[in-house]
Amino acid sequence: MTDAASTAGKPVTGSTPGAVTSAAPRSVSYDFSGRRAVVTGGARGLGRGVAERLRDAGAVVEAWDVDPVAVDGIVPVAVDVTSSHQV
Repeated sequence: MTDAASTAGKPVTGSTPGAVTSAAPRSVSYDFSGRRAVVTGGARGLGRGVAERLRDAGAVVEAWDVDPVAVDGIVPVAVDVTSSHQV
């Protein structure tokens, strides 16, 4: 048995120094047909990406944002989620 201090910074047996291992990317598909989704921050960035994926999977999507942007197949809604009376 080896302790962490004696193996720190050394490659694991059978690995290539400097190699990065990760799971291969895979495509997962979902069917959201007939479902509704609200995505906060849906006008840009990660929120927009999520909204587009949900739309592509068949959901009716509302993208809530303080500065909504029109995107095909997504309903833009001006909402400030930090304001409780708007939510």
